[in-house]
Amino acid sequence: MHEAMLIIEKDEKIPAAVLEWAESHSVPVEFCPDGTDGINDTDSGLGFKYDYVITYSSDITTGYLDILYCHSHGLSAVIGTSDRLIIREIALEDLNSYRDLIELFPDAVSDSSLKGLTKEEFHERHLAYIKYSYRFLGYGIYGVFLKKDGQMIGIAGVDGTDRPTLSYALFKEHQGYGYAYEACRIILEYVKDYLDLPHIDINVKKENTASLKLAKKLGEAFPGLIRLNIIE
Repeated sequence: MHEAMLIIEKDEKIPAAVLEWAESHSVPVEFCPDGTDGINDTDSGLGFKYDYVITYSSDITTGYLDILYCHSHGLSAVIGTSDRLIIREIALEDLNSYRDLIELFPDAVSDSSLKGLTKEEFHERHLAYIKYSYRFLGYGIYGVFLKKDGQMIGIAGVDGTDRPTLSYALFKEHQGYGYAYEACRIILEYVKDYLDLPHIDINVKKENTASLKLAKKLGEAFPGLIRLNIIE
């Protein structure tokens, strides 16, 4: 595995917070050599391998760098936290809980073929999911964990590519405590701050009054971002 590094265009001014982050994480900051465009390095012979390219250093935040750092080191990135919850990428050690939740709520994610998989099949599918959704798309379905003890109590995230959709599900014993709204707010803050997604759909069946109330509340908190689709 190659080491993580920040490649910066020579004309770019590096934010002080980025330099402090790089120093604290022992990540070298390199300037693009003459004759390269910051993306294609075919002539210098330095052999940089770019996992991520950010056009302007002003777009870099330390929160985003934390996520990229986790990806480059094979760690599960934390998307956000609240007083009660941690929202992070689902790691392999979380798969038993994730698989149990899918069996209980198969409609919680768009991939209906996840239900009924063996543990080994579920493991292989999630390895592919990590590479495609978390690291390529930059979003996906995340685990919802209690901050006090690290217990996984559900999932929440953005699902799909053609019409990215907000999805969530909690184990029944953790429903009714406001965790769903709390988790979805964290997800939508991440979308607003880091992702170039103009809209997030929320699909709710008309008779599901609890989910409908939650969707309307999120729409008020994130005006212009949420598209509510009521299914008759």
